[in-house]
Amino acid sequence: KLRAPPVGTQMNQDPDDDVASSGAGGGAAAADTKYVSVEAQVVELEVIEHAKRILMKAPSKSMLVVEVANLLVARCGPQILTEIRQMCGGLVQLLSKHPRVVTVTRAAMKDVVALVTAGKQPAPGPIATQGGSGAGGGGKSPG
Repeated sequence: KLRAPPVGTQMNQDPDDDVASSGAGGGAAAADTKYVSVEAQVVELEVIEHAKRILMKAPSKSMLVVEVANLLVARCGPQILTEIRQMCGGLVQLLSKHPRVVTVTRAAMKDVVALVTAGKQPAPGPIATQGGSGAGGGGKSPG
């Protein structure tokens, strides 16, 4: 279960975590993360820690986001996804705010989250999501 912070406690940000914003040109919601409360920040950090532990146990250190969501519900209770949705719009958005911890690859109904290992640290700057519209391939995937 998630812990509630002691009253009046301020959170110290982990230097390896991107709790503060990192957005690519414009995205006001992602670029100006404002926590409703210290408790919301604690919930976010707890979710990221749970996600890290879940991914560390996966053979490829990656999983479908929906599988991570199901394991979070098993660990934290069914209310966790509602809290995440209210805090930042959903699990994919929350995970995408932490590019030094995980990378999110977007694909229709098959978003994948992968643990960032020491040798695979993304460059600082824009959120490290892959897929969507970007330079490269541009063709259709074989199907």
